[in-house]
Amino acid sequence: MNSTHLIANPYKIGIIGPESSGKTTLCYSLAKVLDAVIVPEVAVKYLELLKAPYQESDLLKIATQQFDIEKKTYNSGERVVISDTNLLVIIIWSLEKYGQCNPKIIELYKQQRYDALLLCKPDLPWEYHPQRENPMDRDRLYDRYLQFLNSEGMKFEIIEGKGDKRVNKAIEYTRKNLN
Repeated sequence: MNSTHLIANPYKIGIIGPESSGKTTLCYSLAKVLDAVIVPEVAVKYLELLKAPYQESDLLKIATQQFDIEKKTYNSGERVVISDTNLLVIIIWSLEKYGQCNPKIIELYKQQRYDALLLCKPDLPWEYHPQRENPMDRDRLYDRYLQFLNSEGMKFEIIEGKGDKRVNKAIEYTRKNLN
């Protein structure tokens, strides 16, 4: 393969799910095994730098930055890229918190494509983080993800279980699709 092909077509893995469902931990475990580069969740740094509570308008800024950093990483020549979130997470959160979602976020989301999409089940204990808001609603939010993905006819794998079981399921699924 020539380098142009590698730049244009990295293997793209998206990890989604409700807060505190093990997305970031899974992301780093997979990256180590697959020798992949990680696209971090932009919202974490964005919200840390924000000097006030976030507003609905901040979600579009976060989504745009997430989309841009993901696109830039895809064009970096890496063979495997893992996104520690995607815009579906922002869409579901916007619908949850504000009852609507900016159409521009939805437009950006429709441009995202993954070779493997992993939905993390919230079967891990909730862990406190100052940016987390819903310790009691994770199962309901997970059901929203399932409903959305199924209604769109999207191919995805549910990642559940603890420790190695969780990581091994993700590795097995991604390797099967990678080869």
